[in-house]
Amino acid sequence: MTRNDVLNGALMLNGADKNYTVSVENDTIITEVKWMDATFFAPGSVTDEIRNFKYIVRLHNGNKWSEIDEKRESSTSLNAKGINKHYSYTKGHTITFNRTVGIGQDRNNNVNGVVDVRFNSEDYKRPVREYLMRCGYKKKMGSLAKTFIIGGILALVLTAAILAFLFFTGIFTEKDALSSDEFIKEMESEGMVIEDYYEYNDDSRDCDYYAYNDDYTNVRFIDWKTEKQCKEYFEERVEYCNNSNYSKITSRVSGTNYARVEMRLSDGIFVIISYIDDTMIICDTSVRHKDQSENARRKDKLKKLVDRLGY
Repeated sequence: MTRNDVLNGALMLNGADKNYTVSVENDTIITEVKWMDATFFAPGSVTDEIRNFKYIVRLHNGNKWSEIDEKRESSTSLNAKGINKHYSYTKGHTITFNRTVGIGQDRNNNVNGVVDVRFNSEDYKRPVREYLMRCGYKKKMGSLAKTFIIGGILALVLTAAILAFLFFTGIFTEKDALSSDEFIKEMESEGMVIEDYYEYNDDSRDCDYYAYNDDYTNVRFIDWKTEKQCKEYFEERVEYCNNSNYSKITSRVSGTNYARVEMRLSDGIFVIISYIDDTMIICDTSVRHKDQSENARRKDKLKKLVDRLGY
């Protein structure tokens, strides 16, 4: 199969039942979706939000591919103080999960009333990746990964010394993971609404629950099939944050069977991602309030919740 055959075949990923479009430009396959086009109503304000996602894959010699994402988001708010406009553009390697619920109009789905918009970037990457793998292609290793391999070989002795130090100083600690039943019980005690997200995902997970409340707090619990899948997803999120201007990691801790990262996103969202064994929680809360003390309260509340869960 020639490269042109692969490129032309990618156009078959389009379909009337799809909310995205796949196009080809030179050696590049581009998936585009306008996943949000909605108006939200709140007391004293009206907000229009448009969010676009683009997944770009470039084919290389040796049956390899490289990829990058683009996100364009804009919002216009009207309230008693006037009109506020916001626009953002990011480009890099991302894994994005988003859910927005409110009262208004969803123009993508012609829904008026309660608007519930959900987005998972993996849903738009997976079809192209699976197609390319069927065609015999593999994802190209970046120069950073190659550097890590070479550097790792040269640093074996130093790594052994560091590991010995960590062992004798007690850094190798372990945590106990929650079961799905324990998570549900904890969320119910917090008065949160809980939804089962298992039906929206592939078979890589044993369970996937999403909890939220009216205090701008969202908590997602995932029990993966394997620890490897859990750690890979965690590290992909961390790698993205380290290699983009979209967010800033403010804290990271780890032990034998767990890790936890706290980060501040550029759009005013405070996020905590943590895993233990093959389970993971992804939590976020809005810190876009004009009152900084309110933002501090929300962050502190989320951190205490995660601490209480043991993650």
